[in-house]
Amino acid sequence: MTVPEIIIACLAVSMLLMCCVTCFILYVYHKTSSRMRRASRGKTPAQVQQLPHKPPETIVAKTTAPEATTTKRPNKLRIDTGKVCPAKSVVAIETDYSAASFLASMAKDSENRRRLLQDEFLGESDPLRWIATQGPIDDGESVGKETISDFWRMLVQYEVACVVMLGQHHENYVQKCGRYWSQKLGKTEKYGNVEVKVVCELEEKGWVHREFEVSSTSSSGLRNDKIAHWQYKEWKDNDAPAISSFLEFVLQVRTRRYTSPVVVHCSAGIGRTGVFICTDNVISRFESEGIIDIFSEVNRSRQQRPSMVYTLAQYECIYDAIGEYLRQTKK
Repeated sequence: MTVPEIIIACLAVSMLLMCCVTCFILYVYHKTSSRMRRASRGKTPAQVQQLPHKPPETIVAKTTAPEATTTKRPNKLRIDTGKVCPAKSVVAIETDYSAASFLASMAKDSENRRRLLQDEFLGESDPLRWIATQGPIDDGESVGKETISDFWRMLVQYEVACVVMLGQHHENYVQKCGRYWSQKLGKTEKYGNVEVKVVCELEEKGWVHREFEVSSTSSSGLRNDKIAHWQYKEWKDNDAPAISSFLEFVLQVRTRRYTSPVVVHCSAGIGRTGVFICTDNVISRFESEGIIDIFSEVNRSRQQRPSMVYTLAQYECIYDAIGEYLRQTKK
């Protein structure tokens, strides 16, 4: 071999060795940093396995037909009304909307919104701040099993002033939630004995803020209410949201300080819904007590509604959102 050929061969071998060493360093860094992140945040699969996991059950809703069962989505949550939390049956018994569950905040000095149950798990009384539910079903999704009228009747009965919707009606060509308001501003739609008119619609970064005028007729006469509707659009089912945008959305809703239970739904009402509720509750407890305990919050939410915060990725999302919240508060 000539001298130039030897030099070229040496350079080629050197470059190959450098590539191998670089790849090895990157591999080690990725594994090490991943372990450090999980260890520092306490979000390990072993910890998640300690959370209560109760196989969902099918319940019978109160309907005129004895053989009718509760309206449900395939492979989604089935609510057990008698064993997890006594108040969760209140919605099913009084409104026939058996897809919803009451949830309480852990913050001791939370506003006393509606004392509807005595919490048997922690032995203390806590204001019920949330109603977690699956998205309403329309006739286009399941013929003969429409629940939009039941959904609106529940909102009126519990004097709900705010609804939080996480996701869109259709995601990846699959319907996730029925449309329960008119697409035309100012047009009134009737659902059962409830009339709903969209009077305001404001498109913001990743969400839409709407205001509904709601009129309902009952034995006590005509009643008019205003309900705020917050729809976070940039979060598809089984995906993770942009943390900064999601946290800003949570804080936007928090600033309103609604004095009645806030209804939160996605599709099944357990995954994204659980992340939103737990994130807000963790922030509330931190602001009132200086305590951050994500594991306990998710554990408690699952006691009140099975399978809340359904996946490990959703559990990690709460950590990411709280981490971003703490970074912002230190500025």
